[in-house]
Amino acid sequence: MPQDFESVSRIFSPGVAESVEFEKHFLGLGIPCELIDGSIEASPEEHPLINFRKLWLSGETREDSICLDDWVTQRAHPNEDLMLQMDIEGSEYEVLLAASQEVLDRFRIIVLELHDLRSVFSRSGLVLFRLAINKLKTNHTIVHAHPNNCNPPLMIGGLVWPDVMEITLVRKDRIKEFYGDASLPHPLDLDNTPNPSIHLVNPS
Repeated sequence: MPQDFESVSRIFSPGVAESVEFEKHFLGLGIPCELIDGSIEASPEEHPLINFRKLWLSGETREDSICLDDWVTQRAHPNEDLMLQMDIEGSEYEVLLAASQEVLDRFRIIVLELHDLRSVFSRSGLVLFRLAINKLKTNHTIVHAHPNNCNPPLMIGGLVWPDVMEITLVRKDRIKEFYGDASLPHPLDLDNTPNPSIHLVNPS
C-alpha cells in the first residue's frame, strides 16, 4: 500500500472472517476501523476504535445487509477522507456498481480483492467486470496488482489468467507524478497459499 495515511479519518473493512491483522496497523495509528461481516457474531478482537456490525455488504440495504452508501453515511462525517479494504468473496461487483460515485470518491485508497475472474471469458461476465473497473477508474488509478494463488490460473491463448486478483487503487488527486509501469512482483508480495506461484508478466 502507498504510505499515504495522514489525515485518513476512518477505515471501512467489510469481510472480516477470523482476522483483523490488516486493521491492527491502522488501529496503532489511532484510525477508527468500521467492520462488518454477516458470517461472524463479533469482531475477532475487541478494541475501542473498532466498530463491528453483523451485516453483509451488498447492493442494497435490507435487514441483514447494508449498501456502501448507507454504511458510509451512517458511520463517517461528511468531509472525512476514508479508506476501503474489501474482500467479500465475489459480491464486490454488485457493491461497486450500486455505490454512488460520490461515495467511492471519498476513499483515498481502495484495497480490493476481485474474485471469479474466469467469468470475463463470458460476454455477461466481461460486461460486469468492465463496468465495475471503469467505475473505479473514474477518479482512481490502479497502483498495484497481485494474483492470489488460492485457485489455479486459467491458460487462455498463451496467457496465464488468475481467478483471483488483489488490487490497490489511489485517488487521482493524491498522485503527483507517474513513472511508468511498476516492476512486478513487488518485493513485499507474498504467495497467499502453498500453491504454485502466479506472476503478472505484463503489469499494464
